[in-house]
Amino acid sequence: MPKFLITLFIFMISTIIFSQSDIPAEKDDPYSGECGYWTIFSNDQTIGVTGYSLREDPEGWKSSGWTMLKVKYGGKEKLLHLKYSAVLDSMFRLKTYKLRLEDSIQIECTWKQGTIKIVSGKAIKNESVETAHTGFQAKESVKLSEKPVSEKQSPNKQTTTTLSADTPPYIMDVNLFPHLAIMMKQIDLKSAEITYLPILIPQLHKSTQLQVAVGHKEKLFDKPAYKISFSGEGIFGSAWVDSTSSIIRRIEYPREELVLQFSQQCPDTSVIAAKDIEIKRPESKIKSEGVIENALRVEELKANIQIELSGDILTQRPWQKFKGEYKDNILKGKISITVDEYNGNKCIDFEGLKQLPEDLVSYVGPDENIPVEDDYVKGILERFCTEDVWKYVVQANRWVADNIKHKAGQSDGKVAGATRLGDPLARARLLTAILRNKGIPTKVVGGIYYFGAIWVPHYWIEVWLGKKVGWRPIDPSTGEDKNFSAVHITLFENQGEIITGEIAITKAK
Repeated sequence: MPKFLITLFIFMISTIIFSQSDIPAEKDDPYSGECGYWTIFSNDQTIGVTGYSLREDPEGWKSSGWTMLKVKYGGKEKLLHLKYSAVLDSMFRLKTYKLRLEDSIQIECTWKQGTIKIVSGKAIKNESVETAHTGFQAKESVKLSEKPVSEKQSPNKQTTTTLSADTPPYIMDVNLFPHLAIMMKQIDLKSAEITYLPILIPQLHKSTQLQVAVGHKEKLFDKPAYKISFSGEGIFGSAWVDSTSSIIRRIEYPREELVLQFSQQCPDTSVIAAKDIEIKRPESKIKSEGVIENALRVEELKANIQIELSGDILTQRPWQKFKGEYKDNILKGKISITVDEYNGNKCIDFEGLKQLPEDLVSYVGPDENIPVEDDYVKGILERFCTEDVWKYVVQANRWVADNIKHKAGQSDGKVAGATRLGDPLARARLLTAILRNKGIPTKVVGGIYYFGAIWVPHYWIEVWLGKKVGWRPIDPSTGEDKNFSAVHITLFENQGEIITGEIAITKAK
């Protein structure tokens, strides 16, 4: 079941109340400026449309936008309508933001002097939210419940949250996809460095970080485009940016099976089909105490763990220390992880890899699940041209992260290379095969990873970069290499199974 409306939109609410009402057509936007539209697809069906306008303003920028999604729940088809307006600074960051969800929920956000203030509650009747002209009129709607999100509730059922933020964040709200297009204007398409952007998700009353990595230039509809990968807490996807016009031509959310395609004008809504959704919060096998903010930036983690698992147990790493015991398939104790940034310093060269210590020889050859000799793998090798071992590792890692789309349950590395589809284990196996083919000692490891405010089973790899460096962790699903977040807890080598467990965070920074 696709999970986009679960992992993003459903986090905001616990109940959906269906009703029918007419929504007035939007007024024409009186200002000229940049506009953009996208058609939203799921499994090749059109399920919605979205658009925005952006114009210069003495204070910076003014933006407005909307999304309409047709959903099916309990056998009933309804049209979900969201619209927003915002005042942004010169770098497209938050100054003020107003969101309206149908006629039931309204959210207002401001950033001022290091503080974000978010107020949400019942929408005020007849109060408008200035939006770009939609070009059509809705006939059905979904009405949302007014359950408070957090913090402080006033007598008129308003909820207020205050968050600390030294710099203004970018807006990336639930189901309002144009926010990504505005945010991407700050990304240097020719930079190979990972960018971390502070973002605010108003519907969740949450601030976090978005990791953005620019990949290779490739052809999209016969036009050159840069592929950009982005990930954060509960967010994972790719966008293709036209190298000439800087327009985002395509956006993919692979886990949710959603694709957005750019349109020169407002798309036709007559062909919108309903998308089935489930109303439930995804469950984790691991019960957790403590919340981690900005997980991708966490460099140090300490926790008490008790996890039932099976596999080839691996808990002691140069960056990870475990004090406890593993008995009767139960791992219990204290874990401490500290991961420093690495930029290739003192890395071994390819000549040095020709004389490996005996205990590493097995990590450069094929095995049952690592398709070193596969023709597709050998074809992938030709894409990377560098005589620097660390740069080769980074290029290969980014390629796998950019090009292997998520497919749950597809764990075969060989199939991932041939079809460009796979889960985290498939990506780890494929990258291991690529690096071993170049004589770089590599192994698949797994454990748990903090994603979307829960701990989930996950796989990544480790590469050996010489006696002076030793093993380093790399994640081909998130694209992490130079900066590797400490929210990866290594538990086993090769393939294992996480059955159940508990984790209590004592430190995360």
